[in-house]
Amino acid sequence: MNRGYIFIFLATVFFSSMEVALKTVAHDFNPMQLNCTRFLVGGLLLIPFALSGLRQHGARVTAAAWKGFAWLGFVGLVVSMMFYQMSILYAPASVVSVLFSCNPVLVLAFAYLILRADIRPQHITALVMEVAAALIIIDPLHTTLDPVGITLVLLSAATFALYAVLGKKQCAQYSGVAVTCFSCLAASAEMIVLMLISHIPAVADALQAAGLPHAADLPLGIMVETPAAVLIADALARECDFFSIGTNDLIHYLMAIDRNNLHVGYLNEALHPAVVRSLKRIIDSAHREGIGVSVCGELAADPYGLALLLGMGVDTLSASPRFVPGMKHMIRRLDAQTCMDMAHSVLMSTDVTASQRMLRERLQESLGSELAFHTTSIMTNS
Repeated sequence: MNRGYIFIFLATVFFSSMEVALKTVAHDFNPMQLNCTRFLVGGLLLIPFALSGLRQHGARVTAAAWKGFAWLGFVGLVVSMMFYQMSILYAPASVVSVLFSCNPVLVLAFAYLILRADIRPQHITALVMEVAAALIIIDPLHTTLDPVGITLVLLSAATFALYAVLGKKQCAQYSGVAVTCFSCLAASAEMIVLMLISHIPAVADALQAAGLPHAADLPLGIMVETPAAVLIADALARECDFFSIGTNDLIHYLMAIDRNNLHVGYLNEALHPAVVRSLKRIIDSAHREGIGVSVCGELAADPYGLALLLGMGVDTLSASPRFVPGMKHMIRRLDAQTCMDMAHSVLMSTDVTASQRMLRERLQESLGSELAFHTTSIMTNS
């Protein structure tokens, strides 16, 4: 069997299942966010195959080629898929899928108008049969359809058909997988720009007035991982929607110690006064401006670090999946006041060893022998 037919079959299966998945999450994420994530992930996964395709075609991607990919991505992915996902908000997923699958009718029309392709009788016959089948499946005489949803999906099909026709010449030059990969990456970059633009008050107000989904409410935050960010945390908090503290790198840069160097790694001390007071400064700066603080790093998986972070008021914690059950159990066993008292004592201390001893004693009072099961880092080995 020709491999092309196999790929067509697989594409049909995957594409037809997409409507159900999109319908599930369409009310939780706006179309721009969903599309940007889909095409960015897809483009990145296709990079090795795209490079292989370029080698097979002996082609190089020039600046002019990138302009073509950017145009293709905008027409076929940004515009078309935006209409597509918006249509799912107004019409049943089954109707959207059937109507969109009729885009070969439009492909044939665009191919004739743009590429001067031949239209043969069998093409006309096949297209008539396709349209008839779509009408039978949808049954418009006995189905109530929102005209907005129908209009959106037809616009999606038209722009996607244009994408297919415009990309034909580039596929011959660079390979189909390369065109798909680079147009996906270009489209995701374009969507990121559009999401940033939608934060401009005038643009956000115009989109809201038109009743269009937009990303003006998309929270924008920063990773706090350097001493410079700590020192101006109060100013940064006024510009952000949230902070995420990268404890691994923050400790690394504060202590000027390479944690991966066996000769000096032991000096990478999370309970050092400079580290603890920096964490407190970040958390307090964020909370004064009413924004949340999360922690991304290994510190939250350590029982001493977990108690310390809870006591200082961190809002969200993350860790490797294997540590999560133990962390949840420990959080349930600790009370807020105990954690705050421990954090206050550590903040007042200039002796790391004394801080470790105090934390161990207080946690043993609360957890008993369970503390041994929660010990996961070198910080608790003294």
